[in-house]
Amino acid sequence: MNDRKLLQTDFYLFYRYLFGAEHPTNWWVKAYCDFLQEAYLSYLKQERPIYCVEAPVQHGKTTVLRYYIAWLIGRHPDKRFNYYSADENLRDETSTAVLNILVSEKYNNIFGPRVMDFNRKQIIISETGDKVQFRIMGGGNVGYPSHFSIIDDPYSKKEDAMSEVQREKVYGQFSSDIISRRQNDSLIVITHSRWHVDDLIGKIKEIQKSFKNPVKFFSHSAIAMEDDEHRKNGEALFPEFRNIDFLNGQRAIMTDSEFMALYQQNPTVEGGNLFKLDWFLFVPRGTLPKEDDYDYRYIVADTAYKEKQQNDFTVFLYCGVKDNKLYLIDMIRRQISSIDVLAWCEKWIVEKTQDNFRYLWIEDKGHGIYLNQYFRKTSAYIPDEDTLKNMLDRKLDKVMRANNSIARIDKNCYNVIINSDIKDIDALKMELMTFPNGKHDDIEDCVTDAIKIAFAGRDYVSEYKQLLRGNSGLV
Repeated sequence: MNDRKLLQTDFYLFYRYLFGAEHPTNWWVKAYCDFLQEAYLSYLKQERPIYCVEAPVQHGKTTVLRYYIAWLIGRHPDKRFNYYSADENLRDETSTAVLNILVSEKYNNIFGPRVMDFNRKQIIISETGDKVQFRIMGGGNVGYPSHFSIIDDPYSKKEDAMSEVQREKVYGQFSSDIISRRQNDSLIVITHSRWHVDDLIGKIKEIQKSFKNPVKFFSHSAIAMEDDEHRKNGEALFPEFRNIDFLNGQRAIMTDSEFMALYQQNPTVEGGNLFKLDWFLFVPRGTLPKEDDYDYRYIVADTAYKEKQQNDFTVFLYCGVKDNKLYLIDMIRRQISSIDVLAWCEKWIVEKTQDNFRYLWIEDKGHGIYLNQYFRKTSAYIPDEDTLKNMLDRKLDKVMRANNSIARIDKNCYNVIINSDIKDIDALKMELMTFPNGKHDDIEDCVTDAIKIAFAGRDYVSEYKQLLRGNSGLV
C-alpha cells in the first residue's frame, strides 16, 4: 500500500513502473520527469505555471508526456484536460495510448478502476462527467475550460513552423484560447522540437517577463556542446536510444540550420544573422596546407574572467594565412584554467618552431593577463602592449567589430577556410549563425579578430570592384 501511495505521488516512479524497467532510460529521462513533477507542484500552489520542454526529435518526449497525462488524470479525475497537437495521427495515437494506460491492470492497481467512454477525440470519465479532450492545434477551443493544457508538437511539418502566418496562428490560439480558458488551478505544458527562433517556445521565451505566472524551460541538445554534470562535450543525450553514430548520420543528411534546430534545440535565422555560413569554405583537415607552407601562422584568444564562469569560455583559435586566404586550423574551447591551456598553445608555438609563426594574440583580461605574462617570459610571440591594444580593440561594440571584419571577407572567392574536423565545429557554426543574439560569442570574437589580423589594411570591396573593372568594365 505504501508503494501504491508512492507511485501516486512520484511521477518518475510511476512512469518507470508502468513503462517497464526493460525499456531504456537514463539521467535525461529522470530529469524530464522531475521537470514535469516540478510543474505539477507549481500547479498545486495555484501559481498557474507554464512549463516548456525543448526536446530533440526521436527521443521519446511524447511517450513520457502520455504517461504524464495519465498520471494527472489519476490524481485529478474531476478536472478537465485539453491535449493539443498539429498532427491528426499524433493526436489519435496519443488518445489511444492514454486510454490503454488508463485501462491497464497496473494503472488500476495504483489509482483504482475508472469507468470511461472513449472516442479518438475524447475520454469521458463517467464518475465525474469530466473530459479529456484531444484537439488539433489551430482547430479552436469552442469555449471549453481547461485545468490541464498539454501542447505536444504544435507544428505538423517544417513548412508550418517556417511560415510566419502559421506561427502567428499557433500563437494566436495559445494566447486567445488556451491562456484565456485557464482556471484558478491550472497548468500548461508545452513540448516540441525547435524549428524557428519565433516558434511557440521561442515566442514565449521572448515575452516571458510579461507573464505573471512562473515560466520554466527544460532544454538539452542531442549532442552536448559543452561539459556539464551529466556528460562531456560531444556525447549523445540518450545513447541507449539515439547514439552518436545515429546523430552524426542525421547531421550528414540535414542542413546545419535544420540539425541545430531539431536536434540541438538552437534554431537560427536561415543562413545566419550577421554572419552567413555560405561565406566560409569548410574543408577536411587533410586538405589544409602543411605547417611550413603558410605565409605566417598565429593564435588568437578570448579568455574567461573566472575559471568556473558559467557563461563564458576560454577559446584559442589557431590560424594560418597563405596566398591571401585565412585558414582556421584548430581550436580549443573549454571552461578551463590558464595552466590547462598552456599545453595546447605550446603544441603549436613551442613544438612547431618554424619561422612562419608570428604572434599569440591574447587580450589582457581574465586569464589572458597571466598568459601574456607567461609567454612574454618564455617566447617572443606576444606582441608589444601598444600593438596588442591597437589590433584587439575591444572598446568597440561587438557588432561594430564584427561588421568591420565582415567587410574584409571575400564572399565570392572564399578567402576564409575552416577546418571542418575541428572538435567543436558545431559550436563554431552556432556562434556564427546566431551572432549577435546567441547564447555565446567567445568563438565569434576570435573569428572576428582572426579576420582583422589576417586582412588588416586590405580593402576587399575596392579590390573586387577594381578586378571587375579590369576584366569586364561592368563597374
